Amino acid sequence: MRIAIDCRKIRDYGIGTYIENLVLNLVRIDTRNEYVLLCFESDAERLGAVCPLKIVTAGLYSVAELLAISKAIGTCHADLFHSPHYVIPYFLPCPAVVTLHDIIHLLYPENLPGLPARLYARHFIRRAVSVATAVITVSDSSRADILGRFPAATNRVYRVYNGVDPNFSTNGEPEKADRPYFLSVGNNKPHKNLSLILDAYARFSSNHDGIDLVLTGTGPLPDQPLPPGIRALGYIDKNHLARLYRGSLALICASRYEGFGLPAVEAQASGTPVIASGIPVFLETLGTSATFFKQGEISDLVAAMKRLALNAHLRSDLGEKGIENASRFSFDACARETLAIYEAVAIGHISEKAGRQRKRRNAKEEPDK
Repeated sequence: MRIAIDCRKIRDYGIGTYIENLVLNLVRIDTRNEYVLLCFESDAERLGAVCPLKIVTAGLYSVAELLAISKAIGTCHADLFHSPHYVIPYFLPCPAVVTLHDIIHLLYPENLPGLPARLYARHFIRRAVSVATAVITVSDSSRADILGRFPAATNRVYRVYNGVDPNFSTNGEPEKADRPYFLSVGNNKPHKNLSLILDAYARFSSNHDGIDLVLTGTGPLPDQPLPPGIRALGYIDKNHLARLYRGSLALICASRYEGFGLPAVEAQASGTPVIASGIPVFLETLGTSATFFKQGEISDLVAAMKRLALNAHLRSDLGEKGIENASRFSFDACARETLAIYEAVAIGHISEKAGRQRKRRNAKEEPDK
């Protein structure tokens, strides 16, 4: 079987981590099937050593990509197509598997830059769920959200957990910093609740001088200067991020919603305690290995920060529990479960095709009455 995987979002942080590690592990474990990676020219050197490539020039979230991806799937003679994002093109020449990491664009449409983007996302999420032979999502919480909107897809939505990139571990140097720091990893979209972290830090630092807050991956921040003690590093590579995890007092995850929450388990794999909002997905993926605060409650978050800052024994205990918890999530397991879905889809497609052929033969052979 020849499997085409759309890798055009490999530079994205969360989805890019998923694509890169899924592909590497599929190629490593699968000796029966062939893979073709659809990518931009700019990523050809990065991916060319892994699999054969099919270059796509059409941009993301464009009308042109819908035709370009269909053409690429057809010209590489794929037997199955996997989209690791919710955009599935029209005129599919083979069955499709889609990874729908979450339905945040339906739950938080204000994250999108205007009405056209909202309509685009709404249409293609619905289309992905209805057209794909199998829908993969990354947590039980996300699966429940998807089925809450699309109950008819119950038998086609599979939970396959993300893994942890091997770069994130206790093996390596921590970040060298003049002062201890809390860490926040993520963009500045409303559901990430960065404003709560900034407000909580302001309260915390008023009574606990000498501890910083480091922000990474935040994108645009308010124009005014950040208060003393806050350092915004912007987007950084994963080697730098790994050092930051290892060196921090704790990672703060204040999200109102996540499909999985990769930074939390990445931090745990690095031996770093996690402070997380008590939303369903964090309760699912972190269990008793993190300290939780009530989502949106600033005083509860400040209290959690104080506990972690002042109690080295608690930090050590959560660090050990976190390492054990993070070991539950591997991209090897992710790839094996995904491969099983590919093969089930292929078998189902072959059986369905054979059934249609039998019906046509029977119709031709049926004697005239």
